[in-house]
Amino acid sequence: MEVIDFPEIAKVATIDAPLVLHDAYLAPPGAMRALPPAWAAGLHRARTVSVYRLRDVVIAGHGLLLDRQGRIYRGTIGQTPPADLAHAAAMATGDLPSLPGSAILCKAPGMTGYADWLLEMLPKCWMTRHHPALAGLKLADATMIVQDATGALRQTMLDSLNMLGNPLPIVTFVPDMALRVADLIVFDGLTEPGQYLSPLSVEACTELAADVPTGPPQLLFVSRTGADRRNFVDSKAADLVARALGWTVVYPERRNFRTQVALFKGAIGIAGILGAGMASTVFARPGTRVVNLVPATMADNRTWFIAQLRGLHYEDYRCVQAAGDGDLLMSPDELDRLLRRIMGEILG
Repeated sequence: MEVIDFPEIAKVATIDAPLVLHDAYLAPPGAMRALPPAWAAGLHRARTVSVYRLRDVVIAGHGLLLDRQGRIYRGTIGQTPPADLAHAAAMATGDLPSLPGSAILCKAPGMTGYADWLLEMLPKCWMTRHHPALAGLKLADATMIVQDATGALRQTMLDSLNMLGNPLPIVTFVPDMALRVADLIVFDGLTEPGQYLSPLSVEACTELAADVPTGPPQLLFVSRTGADRRNFVDSKAADLVARALGWTVVYPERRNFRTQVALFKGAIGIAGILGAGMASTVFARPGTRVVNLVPATMADNRTWFIAQLRGLHYEDYRCVQAAGDGDLLMSPDELDRLLRRIMGEILG
């Protein structure tokens, strides 16, 4: 199994991602050990995002790419284990279904949820349509290849793609299979391990949301009721506490995408447990108060970095967990005190 770099001759555009200076991320030592030094240093280097146009390639699994000789492109490996690489190489042989015409790769290994879609994949779709550096590629009719999804996530993906403008995008939801593509646009360097998102991704989300009317100024409590992990021990009781204090309890999976964008654009305060729902803070206006409830031993540099890039008034609120990697042991009284404090800071 051979691993190769993208060929320089296939590069069709470059986009500069700027240097980002930020406050040092503050988290317990155990959590910080899992992060690269850049988070404590307050600096993320400038880098160049390269866009390649590859001919006759195979997409295998979540988004690994192989050339016609079965060699794997290094830039699509991500955190993929060696055994999965070997499996992908085996998948990419023989008589495969093929997709004619031009396509854009908007799926990647390990990225399958709402936050991954919003902060990693959707920005690529937006840039192929609207970034000046890519205007000459004329990709309005290209097929966007995205990760297979069902239910609310699938609808969110369609709703957000339809905000890219006319003509409406052609989308192919591809499961974990092998597919041969004649002409494929690939981004390399938009993100890097440990950073989770690029300033360019946040910029794309902001531009995508620009035409959505701003919702009413209100306090949003992002509920995880129904989530199977990283929740309150009694999530329904937490929702009741927030609602009794006048917070609007938001269940992200129950809202259409435009409504969710409008709600977060208008919010004056947002609180919730770290997770996919808090990714929508990317739509909040500068100065919005954001309180992220984080298990004591975890680091959530993604939501924090959104706050740095968007100018949000951010706080990590550390929470004790049940045994092991259990739910948050935050009593209704503790949550009540926290939400009242936030209200006092916002409303005076």
